[in-house]
Amino acid sequence: MLGTLGGRTAAIASAGFARNLRHNLFSKIQDFSFSNIDRFSSSSLITRMTTDVTNVQNAYQMIIRILVRSPLILVFSLIMVSTISPELMLVYLVVLPILAIGLALVIRFAHPLFLKVFRIYDRLNNVVQEIFKESVCQVLRQRRAAMKNFLTRCQMMSTATLR
Repeated sequence: MLGTLGGRTAAIASAGFARNLRHNLFSKIQDFSFSNIDRFSSSSLITRMTTDVTNVQNAYQMIIRILVRSPLILVFSLIMVSTISPELMLVYLVVLPILAIGLALVIRFAHPLFLKVFRIYDRLNNVVQEIFKESVCQVLRQRRAAMKNFLTRCQMMSTATLR
C-alpha cells in the first residue's frame, strides 16, 4: 500500500517537474537571440525539449523513490541485523563500500554512452526534420535514400542503447 502511494506521489511530482521544465525551456528558446538560434540546430532543440526532458523526468522519479526508500531500508536492516546477529554486521560494513565503488564505476562508464546516445538522437531528429521539410514531390523522388538514412539512424540508436 505504501509502495504504491510512494510510486504514485513520485510519478505526480516528476510529471509536474517535467511540465515546468518544458515550459521554462520553451520560454528560454523563445527569448533566444538570432546568434543563439543559429548556434543550436532545430533537431538539437527538439531533442532537448522531448527526449532529454523525459529522461530527466524518469531520473527524477527514480531518485525520489530511491532517496526515500533506500535509507529507510538500510537503517531498518542495520537495526535488525544488529539485533539478530552482531557478527553479521561486519558483512554489511564490508559489502557497503564494495557496492558504492561498483555504483561509481557503473556511473563512470555509462556517462559516455549516454552522451553518444544523445548525439545519435540529435542526428535522428535532424533526419526526420529534413524529411518533413521537403516537399511531397521531393520526398517521393528521394524516398529510398531518405528511408535508408532514417533506418540507418534508427539502427545506430538501437545498437547504442542495447549495449
